[in-house]
Amino acid sequence: MISGCMMIVGFLFRNLKFHSFYDDISLKSIMTVKEIALAFILMRAGLSIDNEQLMKLKFVVVRLVLIPCIVEASTVGVIAHYLLGLPWIFSYMLGWLMSSISPEVVMPIILKHEARGYGKKKGIPTLIIAACSLDDILGIACFTICFSIAFSTENLIWTIIKGPLEPLVGLAFGAVFGVIFWHFPTSSLKVPKQVYYNVLLLTFGSMAILFFSVRFRLPGMGPLGSIILAFVASIRWRHNKIQFGNVQYVTKIIWYVMEPFLFALIGSEVTVDTLQDFAAYGTLSIFSGLCLRYIATLITCAGAGFNIKEKVFIASSWISKATVQAAIGSQALDYARQNKLEADLIHYGTVVLSVSVLSILYTAPLGAILANTLGPILLTRDEKPSESSEIFETESQEKLERSTPEGKTSATTLVQSDNQHI
Repeated sequence: MISGCMMIVGFLFRNLKFHSFYDDISLKSIMTVKEIALAFILMRAGLSIDNEQLMKLKFVVVRLVLIPCIVEASTVGVIAHYLLGLPWIFSYMLGWLMSSISPEVVMPIILKHEARGYGKKKGIPTLIIAACSLDDILGIACFTICFSIAFSTENLIWTIIKGPLEPLVGLAFGAVFGVIFWHFPTSSLKVPKQVYYNVLLLTFGSMAILFFSVRFRLPGMGPLGSIILAFVASIRWRHNKIQFGNVQYVTKIIWYVMEPFLFALIGSEVTVDTLQDFAAYGTLSIFSGLCLRYIATLITCAGAGFNIKEKVFIASSWISKATVQAAIGSQALDYARQNKLEADLIHYGTVVLSVSVLSILYTAPLGAILANTLGPILLTRDEKPSESSEIFETESQEKLERSTPEGKTSATTLVQSDNQHI
């Protein structure tokens, strides 16, 4: 809901008649801010993927990623071609973009349910978070393949070969540098310095591959390379929970700074005329894809040991669109304008972005409300809910208790005692 408000503010800045703030911002500045924000979105998505959880639930996760994602992408692709007038390659670019679920909306709610003990025995929170992250990887990879083909100026055979090669190059880049980041900085440094260098290297590496892909017109390699870089690096960093938790915490804080700029700039790309032209058919495309995705998720959950309530919750938690659509949805339009391509390509990029904005406005609040409300209703609560997962508070409290001189009471103990009396 907050992201929707940010986009509305940007939309007003673009469409106010008495003064258009949008005209005062250069195209280069807009694209630079978007790429930086995209780097942090993809970094956070990569850091959220737990390789151990994936191995435990690999077969169920693969099914729940592939089938609903493909169903939604195919549905939106066909409808967008016939109703929005997009060429097949652009309609499927939109379809794969719509198939990505927003981890920024889903994960905080699921983690809250997990902390309260809902669905833990069957591993439902783990399943949802793991599949959500892999869903983004699949959607981004297929989107970038379509993107590469749509804007390629080479011959058809080379275009077909180059399309899948660009994401593979990005994957290789992310994997190689992710392994390098296992060893730099050295583990002999104190945790605060390790966290500082971890975040610094991850940020520079992620932005480097994104700007490199733009500079050399290889748009398919950037997003996938960025998310794989964070995922591979986190495999080793997770061994030190305090270090890894603080890396996640710092990237989250930086994202909170970048988020208003990104969503406001995305909203400013949409005009009233554009919404009037594509709102009706764009809405039909979005909800048609969501409905078939919902049904496909329910069917895919069969045989995984879930009851009907749990299947409904899993399906309901996977409808939110937000950060991925905001960051990547504008790439087609930005690329066409930056390289001064034909008017038709700019038009198609505008359509893709407009539908992306509509999907965020519709599904981000709806998905958040459903996931938050249905969790306690549909999921079984464990007898002993898990303790708080805030490892930073625990670590700092332990250090404070150890540092308190004998015969004295720490401030933390006094606060806890007061809370108990209250």
